[in-house]
Amino acid sequence: MAASVDRNTRVGDRLNSLRAEGPLHHRYEKLLNIQADLRITVGGREWFSQPMFPVVELAAAADRWLSRGGDFVFETMEAEESPFLWVRDEAGGCTVGAAWQVFEERRPLSREQVRNAWARFVDHVVEEVRVRLGVDARPLLSCRGPGA
Repeated sequence: MAASVDRNTRVGDRLNSLRAEGPLHHRYEKLLNIQADLRITVGGREWFSQPMFPVVELAAAADRWLSRGGDFVFETMEAEESPFLWVRDEAGGCTVGAAWQVFEERRPLSREQVRNAWARFVDHVVEEVRVRLGVDARPLLSCRGPGA
């Protein structure tokens, strides 16, 4: 799964390990039990890496943020750290941070490119979950409908 932030930055560049880690009957089970190894690179360097991450939960939160704008602050039920991951609007772009980041990225990134990267991540998660697991994740994204 690839979503470019700049030429060397990607959000969730692979979903090779996408899997269901439990039942998928209810909304919260789909949000938490559909997992994949998540890797984010910034400037071509691994910035964040976490195995068995609830990618549908992250995609749903990112989708809400893309619809409303402002800062993206993600908290997961799978970690105690709060906030777990964030994108903050700053003068001249945005900054990113995560509880388990490998290094601190201080330079502002292009707001438009970051938003586009997250939008591609959301779309890719929805498509891969449909193809690989036969689950329609689109209803879990409260802000966009089919084909959005």
